Amino acid sequence: MLKSSFPKVPNQLDVYSVWGGIVGNYLIGPYFFNGTVKGERYLDFLQNQLQNFLDDVPLEIIRRLCFQQDGAPPHYAAIVRDFLDQEYVNRWIGGGGPITWPPRSPNLTKLDFFLWGYVKELVYHEPPTTMENMQDRIRVAFQLVNNQMLTKVEDSFVKRLRSCIHQNGQHILRSCIHQNGQHIEHVL
Repeated sequence: MLKSSFPKVPNQLDVYSVWGGIVGNYLIGPYFFNGTVKGERYLDFLQNQLQNFLDDVPLEIIRRLCFQQDGAPPHYAAIVRDFLDQEYVNRWIGGGGPITWPPRSPNLTKLDFFLWGYVKELVYHEPPTTMENMQDRIRVAFQLVNNQMLTKVEDSFVKRLRSCIHQNGQHILRSCIHQNGQHIEHVL
């Protein structure tokens, strides 16, 4: 589970972040943080809002859930890490957590290599007109994600992890042909 910041709507001063997660074949969120998110606000979300998003996820999946965070500063707050140490004993990934994760490895997280790009593509297809319009577009984009898409994401995720293990954690150079016929190489 990760969160992502969305750029401001042109000519508006509001700043907000969007939190979302993928748990098995369940997309949860979005949750909007208005204003700057610091450790206390993020902890409040974890303690008081997260469970609402997990209500539709089967208990056996929640029991196996490994909570993953990106490198956003609020995730490093001691109060957040203490909470995760209690709630997800040895089952959380992030700065100062019990499970290490390669730094700067967005291609190894489902939300980074799939969800945020997909959502942003739909949201910014045309420039949003207001913050409410942007949030509505984000909600619609989340609703358009279906189980078939999440299954493909899971399959791709497993392949990416296997490739990383096969390369002993080293960078993996991938080549692909883009839709416009352009040859692109990128590091996984």
